[in-house]
Amino acid sequence: MALADLTVNFTLNNFTILVILGAVAGLVTGQLMKSKGWMVLADLGFGLVGMLVGVFAVGAPLGISHLGFQGDILMALLGSVFAVVLVHAVAVVRHKAQA
Repeated sequence: MALADLTVNFTLNNFTILVILGAVAGLVTGQLMKSKGWMVLADLGFGLVGMLVGVFAVGAPLGISHLGFQGDILMALLGSVFAVVLVHAVAVVRHKAQA
């Protein structure tokens, strides 16, 4: 006799997986670049933006879709990392220009 019969169905579609991947890639890249304070949240946001740009604005015109979901994952990772590195580079240049 079972006390409770509990079934949980949890599915993730491809876009949700890409969003999570973009956010994690942004955070990890930011941590490798030693982000502090509010920049950690900016890394998360720019990781998401980079994922969107990588998958939809770069991956689609280049025909990465023929690689399937693995191609989308690759473009999401590259877009996220590129966006965070670009934001950090701009922040460093602005900081040095003010000094």
